Amino acid sequence: MDCYDEILSIYNSNKTISDLSIEHWVNCYYIKLMRSYLKDRNILFIKNCLILLLNLFVIEAPDFYFNIGKPIDELTKVEEVKFLELMKSEFLN
Repeated sequence: MDCYDEILSIYNSNKTISDLSIEHWVNCYYIKLMRSYLKDRNILFIKNCLILLLNLFVIEAPDFYFNIGKPIDELTKVEEVKFLELMKSEFLN
C-alpha cells in the first residue's frame, strides 16, 4: 500500500469530487490505515500517512476558541478593565 500516492491522488482530484465523498473517503482511509497497523505494526508509516491526511483534508479550526474573541488593542476601556481583573484573578489563584 503506497498511502502517499493514493492520498495525494485523491487530494489533487479534490476539485471534481464532492465534499461528502471526500469526507467518506478520508474516514474509510482512516479505517484502512488502522487495519494495516494491526497487521504490520509499522508505526512510523501509519503515523506519516495520518499526518498527511490531517494536513491535507482536515480544515477545521484547532479548537472552539480559535475563532472567538478580539485583539486586546480593540477592547473598549470597560472590557480592558474586566479583562485585566480576570487575568489577575486567574494568576493569583
